Amino acid sequence: MPSGEPGDRDVWSAGFFVARSKRIQRAPLAAGLGLILFLGMVVAAGGQDLEIGRPAPEFALTDLAGNTHRLSDYRGKVVLLNFWATWCVPCRTEMPSMERAYRALKDRGFAVVAVSLDTGPRSTVEAFVKELGLTFPVLLDPRGTSVQAYRLPGVPASFLIDRRGRLAARELGPRDWNAGLARAQLEALLK
Repeated sequence: MPSGEPGDRDVWSAGFFVARSKRIQRAPLAAGLGLILFLGMVVAAGGQDLEIGRPAPEFALTDLAGNTHRLSDYRGKVVLLNFWATWCVPCRTEMPSMERAYRALKDRGFAVVAVSLDTGPRSTVEAFVKELGLTFPVLLDPRGTSVQAYRLPGVPASFLIDRRGRLAARELGPRDWNAGLARAQLEALLK
């Protein structure tokens, strides 16, 4: 585990990666650490096998408008399924690249589904989405019901799902989804 002064290195809790930030605020960090401990307990309890090439675990969650979304609703599209939280600095960093990739590729059968694991008020997530100008679906999972199925060790965590609904890749940590290897992964799945 990393050591050093809090706030200038990666932050770890119970062995799970939380965030990298030069300045960490106490309230979001406390909420984040609580969520990470919860995730750790859920991961330890097990979950569906997440092998590449196997069907992605199904879920049903609501968006900010209260509409229910199921992963199976996106069958036939390449899906970037991203798990994140508003207090997560790397999540905030990667979201604009997800939006750029979504806008560039959505007409070719690409979808982004972002699952917020925030446990606070919905208005916190709404403000985040508005501030960043996100146009892809943002789903709410304050109870962490999707966490067990996807065995999340921390956030951000992303899964690429092919048009048949099968797991194509698992990415932990932030990515620039509109450039380099990440964009190449998307392009390959869209062919």
